[in-house]
Amino acid sequence: MSENQPNKLNKEADQSKSIRKRLWDIGGILWIALGLMTLLTYLFPDIGGNVLGWWAEFLDRWFGWGSLWVVLTLCLVGIWMIGKFHRRKIIISWGRVIAFEIAAFSSMAILAFAGGRSLEQAETGYGGRIGWGLEELMFGLFKPLGFAAGFLTILSLGIILFICLLYGFGLNRSFFIKIRYFVDQTQRDIIPESVSDPAVSEAPLRGSESLNSPGVGAQNNGGRKKIAKVSLKSLEDSS
Repeated sequence: MSENQPNKLNKEADQSKSIRKRLWDIGGILWIALGLMTLLTYLFPDIGGNVLGWWAEFLDRWFGWGSLWVVLTLCLVGIWMIGKFHRRKIIISWGRVIAFEIAAFSSMAILAFAGGRSLEQAETGYGGRIGWGLEELMFGLFKPLGFAAGFLTILSLGIILFICLLYGFGLNRSFFIKIRYFVDQTQRDIIPESVSDPAVSEAPLRGSESLNSPGVGAQNNGGRKKIAKVSLKSLEDSS
């Protein structure tokens, strides 16, 4: 009886694990199906029913063309749920997830700016209400600067979008390595042109080295002693 009890417990554990795996697979399939149906309804509004039509209208009003980010998120969540209990688990980097989220909201704000900063235009696809609100918030930060506020707003949103996409796709290291290599190459090309001819600058140094060398110093001292002896002899002869 004691030998059959562990086997029974193992079977129950395997069954519960199998049930959970199937539930996660079903949930993942549902999320992917919802994402694809949302995409089709958003692209072809006539084929959607009442529920999907309301869902697509809701996304269009609040996210605009940023609804494509919602569709992508739904599909990715479904893929993650399907792969959760398989051997090859999908490792999630939450830093990249946050970077993609910031990139999504930045793109929606850029669309709202492109729509003329109008709420009516934003609700028709240009970033939605969320994108319009983010754009107005960013514009309010630069509003005291006057006519440059619009330029600084779109420039800041573009830089945020670019950096977040680089980090999200894992291209930030290679990008900065290429930038550093380009800067180094530029410095190598500029520095030789500003340096004078080495032959001219080394000549005085060589002369000074030859004068300061010990052999030359000894020869000079010997010559001075000979000159002193000759002068003494000439004085004695004259006397």
